[in-house]
Formats: sequence, C-alpha cells, structure tokens
Amino acid sequence: MYRFIGLVLILVSALSASPTLMADTSLTARAVITALDRATLSGELVSNVVALPVRMGDAFKKGEALVELDCGFYKAQLKKSKAELSLAETKVDNAKKLNALQSIGEFDLAVARAELGRVRADYELAQLNIRRCTITAPFDGRVVDLLINEFEMADQQPLIEIVGTERYQADIVVPASWISWITEGTELLLHLDETGVQLPAVVTRLSPAVDTVSQTLKLVAKFSSVDGVVAGMSATALFDSTALEPVSVPE
Repeated sequence: MYRFIGLVLILVSALSASPTLMADTSLTARAVITALDRATLSGELVSNVVALPVRMGDAFKKGEALVELDCGFYKAQLKKSKAELSLAETKVDNAKKLNALQSIGEFDLAVARAELGRVRADYELAQLNIRRCTITAPFDGRVVDLLINEFEMADQQPLIEIVGTERYQADIVVPASWISWITEGTELLLHLDETGVQLPAVVTRLSPAVDTVSQTLKLVAKFSSVDGVVAGMSATALFDSTALEPVSVPE
C-alpha cells in the first residue's frame, strides 16, 4: 500500500464542498504505471555463476537464458543416478525370475521394487537439478538489475530482477466520494507526465475498502497501447466529467 502514499499526497484537489456536484467539476487523479509481469528470480542451487548473457536494460524473450550456473557437480550426480537406476532395474528383473522359480519370496521382490522406486526418484531429482542450472525468462521483458556478478557463488539467493514489457496497468488513487459513480468499465484518459502522451484506459478493478485515514479509494485501469510506456511512469487520470449528472449531497 505504500506505493499509493505518494499518490494520495499529490491528488490534484478534493471534490467541491458545495451541496451540488456539477458536471463541470474537474475529475482528475494521480496514477502510476506498473508492469503486470515483474519478478526477482532466485537460484535454487548452490553453485558458481559461469555466465550472465544479459545486462541491465537488455531485452529478452520468454525462455531465453538469463543466468548460467556451473553444472559440473550436478551432471556427475546425474550420471551416478543413471547408473544406480540401471542397476536397480536389473535387480528387479532378476528378482522377478527368482520369484517365478520360487527361489525368493514376495517380500524380497517387493524390497527390490521399492529400491527401484527410490533410485528412480533420485534420478528424476538429478534431472531437475540440471534444468535448474539455467535460469530462464518466464516472460518477454527487460532486465531491471543484476543482483550477482559472474564467477560469484550463488547460494539459493536472488540473482536477477526483470520486468515485462507487454502488459501494464495504471494504479490510481481517487477521493472516496467518487465511489458513488465510478465503476468497473468507467472510461478515462491517462496523460503520461514524462512524454505527454494520452492513452485511453478503462477501470477494471476497485478496492473493496476505502482508506479510513486518507479517505481515498484505489483503482486499477487497463490500457492497450504500450508504445513508449515504461513501468514506474507517473500520469494524470482524466475522467469524463460531462457524462455525470448533478448529484445532490445531503446536508
């Protein structure tokens, strides 16, 4: 909720205090552009960083490698697990034959099968660790910051911060009194402070609760055009006051 405190402090103005709110009231509020896709990716292994294919500001596509960890130890584990799996499978096959000849009982066969299950699980875990050696992008985006350097030891820690470039929303704070008319589907314009560009948007979500201290309401608006839009931009949300009828306010 702290990201909205700044917005609350710079709201353009409160609604008129007169008994009637006329349609020419200036309906503006402050907004911040946020990316729907944003993540800090962490390593799940203890290993050295051997490659950082991307740097701060670089663009990437979903599935591309962002961080490469030294996988030598985990590759050796995989070979060991594969050999143990092959041996366990052979033991089960042999136990089946001996059981058919009544040379061993059902218990011995069950033990061999249980051991095969344990070894197979170890092999699958070794395969998973191989995949964990490469940190890949979960979505299209750009690098916000690298949190580790090449050749440093990654000990199950945050490695890279990324942000998506395809999906954004506007987080808006409005006076609580607007709850009487603003709804999901309300249209507005977003005037970006940094570029002066205006983007058509629509309210998609409203907070279910009013902030009791500031008497404000949080909104989320979506817009389709993302050209020139960067997460963290500030904007003025312009609502169409001409669509409103005069509203009588009780004394």
